[in-house]
Amino acid sequence: MRHFLTTGIILQKRNSGENNHYLTIFSPEHGRINAVSKYSRNLKSALGGNLEMLNFCQFQIYETPHNFTVIQCQLEKSYLNIRDNLEKSLYAMHLLEIFEKSVNGQNTDESFELFQLLETSIEFLASTKNYELIIENFKIQLLNILGNFPDISLCFFCQKKWTENDKIWLDQEGSLACLSCFNRIHGITEVIPFSLMKLIHFLVRPTQKLRLDQIILSQEQQFQLKRVINIFIQNYLHREIVSERMLQKIIEN
Repeated sequence: MRHFLTTGIILQKRNSGENNHYLTIFSPEHGRINAVSKYSRNLKSALGGNLEMLNFCQFQIYETPHNFTVIQCQLEKSYLNIRDNLEKSLYAMHLLEIFEKSVNGQNTDESFELFQLLETSIEFLASTKNYELIIENFKIQLLNILGNFPDISLCFFCQKKWTENDKIWLDQEGSLACLSCFNRIHGITEVIPFSLMKLIHFLVRPTQKLRLDQIILSQEQQFQLKRVINIFIQNYLHREIVSERMLQKIIEN
């Protein structure tokens, strides 16, 4: 049994019993932490006001062989400009849901890099309006850190490097094929423009510090980018992203 201090972001908060909260916290040192916050639902609790999703906090946590308990919580950063904007807050909740479902049981070897990605992406949401690109870039970087983003610079089957004259085919399993290897992919397929592949390759490995606010995409390009990246993220998660439907309604309206 031990006490430890850690910075973390609250990914989820659920009621537990009559007085408690059950929290999912992500820490750069300890990775994912599922912890109970006792009596924090009590109006007189000193913890309650700080325990909100998206908050970055300094936690004091008591660890036993069976569970974690939040003893103290000091707020470090709360994104009020995201909370007060419906569209921003939905994109933020979408981002947290993808992250929370991706890092279940995550090895702490990658925790620091994952935490930095999460913090940077939330900062982008708070400071810019390029929401769709922020979310797709987040998915790309997340899969890349987890070692599950494929090498999109070549055909999966013959290893041919793409040129501007190639037709690039993608199936629902995330396999990329040139025209010569088209018969080796299955199910629903679509053609990916070479320009979109260049953009994705740039996002995966930017040559300098990425400025998402300087990348302007048309609605069609945003739609194509989302379709491609969603194939990769869904093949990794094998789980529904519930917030996707809510976001779609906002976009359509």
